[in-house]
Amino acid sequence: LLAEGFAEARVALADTYRVQGLSFAGDKRPAHYYSQAHEHLEAARALDPQLPALHTRLAALYLAEGDLGQVMQAAMRGAELEPNNWYAHALLGLAQTNAGRAQEAIEHLTLAMRLNPIQPDWVLNATGAAHLVAGRYAEAKPYFEDALARNPGKTQAVMSLLCLALGEAKAGEGGRAREQVRQAAELLPNVSLRGLRNQPWLKGAAFAEEWAGVWRDLGLREQ
Repeated sequence: LLAEGFAEARVALADTYRVQGLSFAGDKRPAHYYSQAHEHLEAARALDPQLPALHTRLAALYLAEGDLGQVMQAAMRGAELEPNNWYAHALLGLAQTNAGRAQEAIEHLTLAMRLNPIQPDWVLNATGAAHLVAGRYAEAKPYFEDALARNPGKTQAVMSLLCLALGEAKAGEGGRAREQVRQAAELLPNVSLRGLRNQPWLKGAAFAEEWAGVWRDLGLREQ
């Protein structure tokens, strides 16, 4: 590390380790990469504990590990230090969604989209998921459709399709829901319930098993 005393560099390096760990979801390797990420974030904290990026990247790391309580705490601190930080609000909203706190989640995700109108697909999917958790299936649908229209061949499109299927199933449209699950499996042939449980957007979620049960009924394989 060429800039050991540079907090921003430590944070950036930590995030690289986090992303590397995400590449091996369900494997034994993520723990090693996440450990390295924590070491660099702690070094950054010692250099500059008030650095907003430190707390937002820490929130992202806790999300990868499935620790929702820590995600919310770190993301909230990042938002306090930098109120216009869309990433902090988006991470907080995603964690609140997974914790079943849908209305709070919608508020933070909506703010994130207002602060940064050109949002990555995962924020659109997270906002749709928050509406699903709130039981607002019709309101959830446009967010998933928007994310899917932007990048129909990307990994996030799998989440868009699976969540659209959830909404259709809840609305009694089983045939359409099964077709969306089939499309998700076609887009990502190795998608399975076991793999989904290890994904940050579902890991530790209060509704994970309920959603998994719906996807299983719609034809998604277990592993």
